[in-house]
Amino acid sequence: MQKIDINFCPVDDEYINFLEKPYPAITKNPEWVKQFNTYYTTEKKLDAYNMPTSTIKNCMPVRDMIGCGYHIPLPCDVWVEKIKDKNNKEITNFRWALNNIRLVEPHMKEQSDGMPVFEGHEKTPFKWNNYWIIQTPKNWSCLFIHPSYYDLPFTCLSAIVDTDKFPLSVNFPFFIKNGFTGLIKKGTPMIQVIPFKRENFNLTFSKHKKNLLYDWYKASSSFFNIYKNNFRSKKVFNISKCPFH
Repeated sequence: MQKIDINFCPVDDEYINFLEKPYPAITKNPEWVKQFNTYYTTEKKLDAYNMPTSTIKNCMPVRDMIGCGYHIPLPCDVWVEKIKDKNNKEITNFRWALNNIRLVEPHMKEQSDGMPVFEGHEKTPFKWNNYWIIQTPKNWSCLFIHPSYYDLPFTCLSAIVDTDKFPLSVNFPFFIKNGFTGLIKKGTPMIQVIPFKRENFNLTFSKHKKNLLYDWYKASSSFFNIYKNNFRSKKVFNISKCPFH
């Protein structure tokens, strides 16, 4: 399989000394995955309906989504608090541990008025300022999404950027959850970056290809890991040795 290079470089070389480096998402898991059991019974077995007692932790499509692409982590601790503005109105304020960057900036509320906001989140948008420039080969773009299956105090908006042509860093708009105050730790995944090749797609319709069912019937002669063992292709997101080491 062809290897595609995706390059992360800091907006300034001096930042390489303190920025948390992006990493393959597959190398870390949300806390709930670590604590979740693979089977909802005490052992690997079948239930009364002849079905495996697997949990979502054993679902390969979900695990592939969690581990797809790369995470850009927060470079430092972030403190979220409520303060009063000059009109004595309570607002959300951010402080961060590094003094030589501006990690969070507000968006004007008017920029997103009328757009559906995630349930349970404040309506005022903010953005994470990202200090990594992402470069992909010709005809490759990046999908930016909130880290998949992570329950965080904030939720990022999704977007696509043609990173083969865009020469600057991409910042990430987000909404903070209602009532949240306290610490967001350094290293928390800020965004998930999924590179993909731009193609021209054409939607077609056809009759069901029954021969594909034969593959499923053959595979389903097993009880466990049918998709994983017969249909799944391994996804590889590596990281090369950093030249700054």
